[in-house]
Amino acid sequence: MDDFLRVYRGGKKDAAAVVLDNSLVAMALGVFMTHRDSWTGNTKELLVLLGGINVEYAKDKSWPKTVQALTNEFQRLKPSLQSVSGLVITSAKRVGKDRKRAMTIRNVACKPSSATSATSAGSTYSGDNPF
Repeated sequence: MDDFLRVYRGGKKDAAAVVLDNSLVAMALGVFMTHRDSWTGNTKELLVLLGGINVEYAKDKSWPKTVQALTNEFQRLKPSLQSVSGLVITSAKRVGKDRKRAMTIRNVACKPSSATSATSAGSTYSGDNPF
């Protein structure tokens, strides 16, 4: 029974990795969170920041063009992001006077000694999948 569970769990993790490998959003998010232990902001800000990671991603037909499309993509990717890359996305909650929705992404796999916490800071990247 232990061998079966080990193989089963390995298969689930492999399947999750394939999901991430085929998602431009997952690749951009992985790069964005590489040196961060957390990020908090709204989905609209994140859409702009992730699009700036690799301009070619944002031009791709599969790239989310709206906040709702990015939210839907995160819902689809959440389990894989957490199990493979250690990224935990907390659902958006309304905060502040204007009641905008804020979300938090935590990098639980990030080493605290080299990690920094950031809000609304971007970076550029043109390489391969960071996972």
